[in-house]
Amino acid sequence: MLVSSGVVDIGGQAPSSVTVLVVNPTGKDITVKPGQCVAELVEAEVAVSPTQSSQTQIVDPAKFNFGSSPVPAIWKTRLQEKVSARGNVFSMHEWDVGLAKGVEHSIRLQDTRPFRKRSRRIALSEMEDVRWHLQELLDHGIISETHSTYASLIVVAWKKSGNIRMCIDYRTLNSRTTVDQYTVPRVQDALDCLLGSQWFSVLDLQSGYYQIPLAQEDKEKTAFICPLGFYQFERMPQGISGAPATFQWLMEKVVGDMNMNQVLVYLDDLIVFGKTLEEHEERLLKVLDRLQAAGLKLALDKCQFCQTSVKYVGHIVSQGESAQTPIRSMPWQRGQGQGTFRNLSDSWGLLGTIDDLSRTMPDWQTP
Repeated sequence: MLVSSGVVDIGGQAPSSVTVLVVNPTGKDITVKPGQCVAELVEAEVAVSPTQSSQTQIVDPAKFNFGSSPVPAIWKTRLQEKVSARGNVFSMHEWDVGLAKGVEHSIRLQDTRPFRKRSRRIALSEMEDVRWHLQELLDHGIISETHSTYASLIVVAWKKSGNIRMCIDYRTLNSRTTVDQYTVPRVQDALDCLLGSQWFSVLDLQSGYYQIPLAQEDKEKTAFICPLGFYQFERMPQGISGAPATFQWLMEKVVGDMNMNQVLVYLDDLIVFGKTLEEHEERLLKVLDRLQAAGLKLALDKCQFCQTSVKYVGHIVSQGESAQTPIRSMPWQRGQGQGTFRNLSDSWGLLGTIDDLSRTMPDWQTP
């Protein structure tokens, strides 16, 4: 009697019976007695190819925002498939944030004495929203409960979407922090690199700061207190000194030799550019690969692909043109009277607008 060898999927728990194929090659009757052992069931070791050790997340190509891009339909379809195959670089929901590799944010204090602020009242109408937000942060490993000797306060704000934005008042912590001197580039200097480009893709990280872990010894310094508990951050929070510098350093390291000649990085906003569609596609895929290798994730709903005109860090970027600054809403536009300003900040805003516009207006000083 022969028993066919094979693989049986038992679904995670031992079944009461398993069906196997039994063959009688003799041509004579063979009696199988109850309880007789005819085969052995052993656990198999699953061999996984190194190239398949991590499951690739496939994104629906229809979710990629090409807007009104003039990209030919065939080209667009092919590019959608290539980008979709890199699905692991895209976040699937608000809390699906990446975890950056090879970096930790450190907080170096000039004065290490503990401080503790008294818990600030939360409006009853906001209490459940804050409770829900804290639970989401806990569930996704962004914060943890703590017994820190430091304690800052929370400030509740609201996004344009109507969702809660929970901020931390880190003024005391920041006043004691030694600031990293790594600087964020001047916007105009960066935008000058785009001159002559024809194609643009804008990429935005999903909760970028939360993708950077904090140094273990510095987590307690980010502690905050509220009526609903006492917590500290596991990932880099917004509002602390040095966070922008750490983030900018990481992003420039990730894009490497592509920075300023193939892609611009301004904190969590990236713009990939190229003079031809072929060149742009090659650069875009290369940037996606580098972001994925670094453990970072993009907010798919905020990304735009293969555009001829986009808005980037408050400027309009178009084919073959210098970046233009949208004219801000000023008092003199709102009919408050020529030369009338409500306060000093309005006048500074006007001067800033004039300075931005002067960069793209030839002979602007000529009467």
